[in-house]
Formats: sequence, structure tokens, C-alpha cells
Amino acid sequence: MKKILFLSFITVVGLSCQKKQKLEYTEWSAGQPESTKAALLNIDHEKSSVTANYKNKTISFYRQSYSGLPVYNSFFKTLSDTKGLQQIQAQTAQLKEFKSLSKNNDSALDFASLLKNKSASFNKIEIINSEEIIYLENSKPLHLMSVSFFDRTGTPYQAFFKFDGSLLDLKRTGSQFADISTSLYVEGPKLGGLTELLLKSVSATPSLSNSVIAVTSEAEKKITTLSPVLKFDPKDERFDQLQVFYYLDKSFQWMKDNLNVRIPTRINAVVHMGYPEKTNSAFYYQNKIRIGKGDDVTYSNIPQDASIIYHESFHALIDSVAHLSFEGENGSLNEAFADFFTCLMTDRPLLGESSYLKGPFKRNLTLGFKYSEKTGGLYHDSLIVSSLLWELKEKLGSEKAKTLAIETLIQLNPASDLKTFSQKLIESSKNLSVDEQNIILQSVSNKGF
Repeated sequence: MKKILFLSFITVVGLSCQKKQKLEYTEWSAGQPESTKAALLNIDHEKSSVTANYKNKTISFYRQSYSGLPVYNSFFKTLSDTKGLQQIQAQTAQLKEFKSLSKNNDSALDFASLLKNKSASFNKIEIINSEEIIYLENSKPLHLMSVSFFDRTGTPYQAFFKFDGSLLDLKRTGSQFADISTSLYVEGPKLGGLTELLLKSVSATPSLSNSVIAVTSEAEKKITTLSPVLKFDPKDERFDQLQVFYYLDKSFQWMKDNLNVRIPTRINAVVHMGYPEKTNSAFYYQNKIRIGKGDDVTYSNIPQDASIIYHESFHALIDSVAHLSFEGENGSLNEAFADFFTCLMTDRPLLGESSYLKGPFKRNLTLGFKYSEKTGGLYHDSLIVSSLLWELKEKLGSEKAKTLAIETLIQLNPASDLKTFSQKLIESSKNLSVDEQNIILQSVSNKGF
């Protein structure tokens, strides 16, 4: 089974009980023993890879495979430059006594029907993909079907089925903006009025799109044709399609111009998820972004809040260069980088200002925590990292901070934790002046790393 990793590599937030997986992490860098490099390269892995480029570096991701099946949560990350392979980071399993199952191809499983009775929100689902995998349950390898899907509100899930149709595990997955609720404004309705803007190279076939993004809606009114002048009242359902298109286009252009990173595939976004219900959806998952209208209790007009749309778009960048997950400390790193790049782009340390209803903002990068204060909370612990990066932005300036951040990010992978981040941050500062390196060391020390 050979699949493009960017579309099928899964990172998850556990919804049900978490099953510990016996995966071993190994890292090799140029100059270290060639025997370690050879041993890693000799482990069976997928031939297809996801590749991203940063300056003269090529970043590739693969999964371990065995008997032609990918191993769930395994990865190989390679960093190469003009001199060749410079680094391998790998998380793999020692597989024993694995036996693949023979299946009756005449009786394909109807996953939508199997899931329908599990939750009311599964009565309408969008299946993203399904594949056979090796899943480690208490170190025992199992041959399962992995099914990734969005429920009717736009929330992404991953289900694991046995071949008799029984459900072994179900997990909520993908990114989300905190409690997940949320809105042509330059940054949002609370940060200025409507501004005349020009959108270039836009198509309406089959939806509002260009070469980088495609935006559609679950609401009744959709943009299906274009005219030289296309304006809607902010209360019109079609306004949000244009607004999200503008924010996403602006964000991906900023990544290209400021971080030297191009997203390798087109991103598909849907607004007004769950219509006519007002949902607090704000998710990125497998090249797809799902945005709800907001329930008018916690969030309102989510598609009009630039910080939320930017935040979700940066998960696509993080996915392409580091494949950070959405659980534990690795998930906190994911949220921290999405927050920091968003705030760097807006030059404001606040997120959720325009849509969050229970306060003036959802998160503030000037109000962070020390490493000793970590709680295991996804967003609480993300502020340990994002506030440190924002502090360095204030001390070193935006230009050096954004270079330091992206070069740290490309050194991370699904096995990285908060300590790993602090180590890679220091390593990535080696090209700065001695005084600047000392500023970074002092800030890292003050955070308690």
C-alpha cells in the first residue's frame, strides 16, 4: 500500500481511552556513525513521501511499513541539502508475530452505517479516506481499517475497525481553536471597518478558489459565479466565503514571503459547517479546514475573525514540515507555533479578539507560563512555548524571531516534547551573534527549561 503521506499521515487527540504504543525513537545526524544511518534506512518504509522545501533544505516524511501496511503513528523524517542526507529522525516499532488478515473483498464495510449509531452527529459524515494499517495495542500488532472522517459539525475523527465490522477505537483528531467557536475585514470587525480590497486570480469553478485554496459553504447561499464587483452584507452567508478566502490567501502568501515555505497541496475550506445549526467548528485536518458560524454563546462570526483563520492555516504549514500531533506536549507545540506565527503575522499578541464572547480575547501571548507550571492542558502548556517565542520577538525583533521559529520548527517531529523544543531552539540560534544567543539562553532559562 503506497499512499501520499501528507494526505494520510494521522495525528490525533484521544477521545476514548489512550492505548500506549511501543514505538522507539532514534535520531541520526551527519558526522555520527554510518551504522546508525544504515540501520534506519534498512527499516521497511513507504516509498512515497511528503516533501517540503525550506531554503536549500528538503524535508521528507515517510511511515514505517511491514508486509506492505503502514504502521500507525510511526514516521521517518529526513532533512537533506545540497550535500546530501543530513539528518534522520525516526519513530518505529519492533514488530513480532504479526499476521495480516485475509478479507472477503465481496463484502466491503459500510463505514457510514457502522458509525451512524455511535453518535447523533454521525448521521451525516464526510469520509476523508480509509486504509489498512498496523495498529499497536499494548505492543501487540493488529491489522485494522483506519477511517478518517468529518462529522456533521465539521469535527474530524478517526475510527479503527476490525474486519468483522466491530469498532475498536474512536478518536477526535485534527486541530481546533481552543473551545472551537467563531468571521471583507482586514483583521476582523472589532479591529476596523470594511475595507475595499482586490482579490486576484479568483475562480468560481467549482467553488471560490485559486491555485492554493478552495472555499465553499454548507449554507444555502453559495458563491457560484463571479462578477467584476462582488459585494455582500456581512450578514449574508456568502460574505463569510469571501472573508475566509481572503484570510487564507493572505496567510499562505505571508508564509511564502516571510517563512520561505510553500504548502505542497491545495487547502480546501468549508464555512458554516453544520448549517443550519450554529457550530463552533474551527479545525484543520488533512489539507481541509472546517469553520462553523459560532453559537453566539462562546463565539460569534468565526469566519470573520482573522486570528482564528490564520491559526488554522498555520496548522497546514506545521503539518507539512514537522507533522506535530494534537495531543500531549507534542500537541501543545503544535498549538504554540500556530499561535505564534498568527500573532507574528498580525503583530498583536492576542487571539480570538473579534469572535470570542466570554472575554476580550481567547489567548494572550504576553501571559505565559513557566515550564514548572505545566499542567498537561493542551492550550495552557502551549503558552509556555508561544509566550517564550513572543518574548524573543520583542527582544530580537520580528525578522530574527520568525527565522528562529521556523528553523526550530523544521527540527521537530511527532516525538518532540517541550524539552526537545528548548534544545532545538538553542541549536537553531547558532548563527546569531553571541549577545543574541545569550538573550535566548537567558529567556529559556527564565522559562525554567
